[in-house]
Amino acid sequence: MDKVQFVKGDALYPEDYRGLLSGCTAVVHSIGILTETSAILERVLPQWPSARQQTSPRASAPTYDSAIYQSTKVLLAEAEAAHVEAFLYISASEPPPYTMRGFIAAKRKADEVVLASQRLRSIVFRPSLIYGPDRWFTTPLSMLFSFLQRVGVQGPADTPLAGTTVGRAAVNAIQDRNVRGLYLAPDIARLAEANTPPSDPKS
Repeated sequence: MDKVQFVKGDALYPEDYRGLLSGCTAVVHSIGILTETSAILERVLPQWPSARQQTSPRASAPTYDSAIYQSTKVLLAEAEAAHVEAFLYISASEPPPYTMRGFIAAKRKADEVVLASQRLRSIVFRPSLIYGPDRWFTTPLSMLFSFLQRVGVQGPADTPLAGTTVGRAAVNAIQDRNVRGLYLAPDIARLAEANTPPSDPKS
């Protein structure tokens, strides 16, 4: 981690990071939220101020649209303007547990805008649950989902993937210029292990 530079910023405000994109080989975009906190609080506490009532746009609570779709749209445009070679977006194959209806709709809108880009090599990963030690609640969930699949009980359509697996797949995808388009969970797992990643994404 000593080679990682951490920069605080807001994806919706390019002035926070525009200068960092110059000379970049690729952008990996994994920003998102599982719940719209303000929407939940407004249901429980009617007096809770909604995002629409905030005086500063930066003070507004994130929504699925702003955190998932709008952040992707803005960051993609900045990457295109900076002539970044590849843009990899971490999407989702299905809604995680306890998410609201707008989550997957925002993900699909983000997928579409990335895949439609003609100015860089666009890649979309659609894994199911991504688990790892830094997200403590995901490991028990991944074990449960894998068990349900083995016994034939309805669960996630795709096998959960470790965060390290998705990370290796992302590095391989960026390095292989034949990789572009949409990759589902089985494709991502193969990308993580392949010396020469496959170049036949799903249409």
